[in-house]
Amino acid sequence: PNGGSVPSPDGSGSVCNGFGHVSCFGGGARNEFGRAFEAANLEWTVELCEADSDGDGLTNGQELGDPCCTWSPGDALPMMNSALSHPGSSESVADLTAQAAVNCDDAPPPTSVDTSFWNEGEQRLSREYVMSWALSTEETQYVS
Repeated sequence: PNGGSVPSPDGSGSVCNGFGHVSCFGGGARNEFGRAFEAANLEWTVELCEADSDGDGLTNGQELGDPCCTWSPGDALPMMNSALSHPGSSESVADLTAQAAVNCDDAPPPTSVDTSFWNEGEQRLSREYVMSWALSTEETQYVS
C-alpha cells in the first residue's frame, strides 16, 4: 500500500521509490523490509503487515498506511495515505498522533478499483496522486 508515497528516510521530503532496497533508487541490496517482502513472495500479507521490519516500534502496516492490515492489491486506497514512514529504516517514523486516532474495530472495508473499463487480458494498473499544499489564512493585499 502507498508504494509511491513512502518518504525517503534522509528527511529530504522526497519519495523513496525503492523502499525495499538500501538505496531509494532501488536495485542492489535489500533492507530488512525488502528481505521480508521477498520472503513473503513479494506479496502484501497480514504477517508482513503486522511485522516491524525496521525495529522502530511501528508495524509495516502502520508505516505504509494500512494499520489494520486490511488492504490488498486491487483496493483503491489503504486506510491512510498520509503520516507514512519508511518500513525499512528506523530513522523514519510515522506521525504517532495520526496512528493513535485509528480504531481498527470501526474501520470501513477497503474499496475496490472499478475494473469494468479494462479489456479482457489487459494489465490493470491504477495510481492515485494525492497533493497537499498549505494555504495561507492571511488576506492577500495587492499593491500597485
